[in-house]
Amino acid sequence: SIRRQRQMCIRDSLSAGTHYFLYGVFESYWLGLENVETFQISLPVRQPAFEYVSSVSGQSGSVVRYLLYRPEIALKNPTKPQPVLLFFHGNGEMGTDIELIKRNGPPKLINEGGEFDFVVASPQTYSPISWSRVGFLEEFVAKIKQIQNIDTNRIYISGLSGGGSGMYYYAKNYPSKIAALVPVSAVAGISTPCVIKDIPMWGFHNANDPTVSLWNLTVVVNAINACFPQPLVSPLVTIYPVSGHDSWSAAYNTPELYTWLLSKTTNDKLNTPPTANAGNNISIATVATLSGSATDNQYISSYLWEMKSGGEATILNAETVK
Repeated sequence: SIRRQRQMCIRDSLSAGTHYFLYGVFESYWLGLENVETFQISLPVRQPAFEYVSSVSGQSGSVVRYLLYRPEIALKNPTKPQPVLLFFHGNGEMGTDIELIKRNGPPKLINEGGEFDFVVASPQTYSPISWSRVGFLEEFVAKIKQIQNIDTNRIYISGLSGGGSGMYYYAKNYPSKIAALVPVSAVAGISTPCVIKDIPMWGFHNANDPTVSLWNLTVVVNAINACFPQPLVSPLVTIYPVSGHDSWSAAYNTPELYTWLLSKTTNDKLNTPPTANAGNNISIATVATLSGSATDNQYISSYLWEMKSGGEATILNAETVK
């Protein structure tokens, strides 16, 4: 009799659209090596392209194309809500050839076999499809939800170069819906940065970018830090001491970025009523010092003591905590 042993191993991070060959070695008791058999397999598309016809004013009737990557956990358990990263490409990827989106950023890494722990949705723009078209991005997110159940408390956006305008546009119009922002070599594209001050942000840029200058990142970060009330957390900034426009190759290959992203949720920004404590009860004969305290999950802008009952009294320094 012949004893056959087959050992097959498919390594992680194999890219899509390629044929791979598995070799099985069969061993017999008498003859030693018997033969080698070849098996051919094809991996499924890892981030298939989808499209729909937009109904948004100004681009109604135009076809919107996008790539959608879903991690293994999402495919195995499609009803479980998954976090999603919306990736907005640069101007060089505009057009109707969806393959252009795979040139940079997460779509490129996925196409090369990279794995992420969240859904990645990458729309493509071309005239008249525009990041700043009112209702476009809301429509896009709604289309994703028809295919994949997503965690609406963990929607992240990364804008690369010209895609930064779309990222900021969506964030300023729907700040409560975005859990984190990642501008990468991104144009500033926002005139009211205090609207997005409480959205966690990690920006990446080259120090000497001749295409989109570093000013585009620093002007937004400085404006956010100057907001009142202050931001819950100051933006993170990574500046590479190099020239050129491409900071994305290094940025999107930063493992800590994705750990940071997944730690963020819109629940982190919820504002709750402050808690005030007027101190212990005391008996006042003529003069007394009142000492109180207050806490809030964001920022306390002012204090105010008021007399609620009792005889006549004058409160001095009523707008201080003591």
